[in-house]
Amino acid sequence: MSIHAKALIPDDGSTTFLLEDVRHAEDILNHPDTQRLINFDEPVAALYISFLHQIPDRDDPGGLVRRMMDRLAPGSFLAISHLVSPDPELRARLTDLMLNATAGNWGRVRTRPDVDRLSTA
Repeated sequence: MSIHAKALIPDDGSTTFLLEDVRHAEDILNHPDTQRLINFDEPVAALYISFLHQIPDRDDPGGLVRRMMDRLAPGSFLAISHLVSPDPELRARLTDLMLNATAGNWGRVRTRPDVDRLSTA
């Protein structure tokens, strides 16, 4: 667990910090702490908050969401926040900036319809 996480997460067994790759949903879902804390027979919320824009298309961000949601009980909720812009020039500039800053390890700024498709993939 990171030092920052230790400072923020109470040490009472009600929460956990997993340092897992979101592209490997099975590792997250099958982690003993996940299994201990979440009743997968009941609806839960999957919060994809401010990171799907960091997932390149080659890693199939829609598939990542679908694989997670397929494992959750009916009635589970999905929330996504994502960098979006209708302006192709702005999307390209910001995407290029982040690709350069991360040595190519970044996704892209998408359009709203692109993000909508992530949740229905």
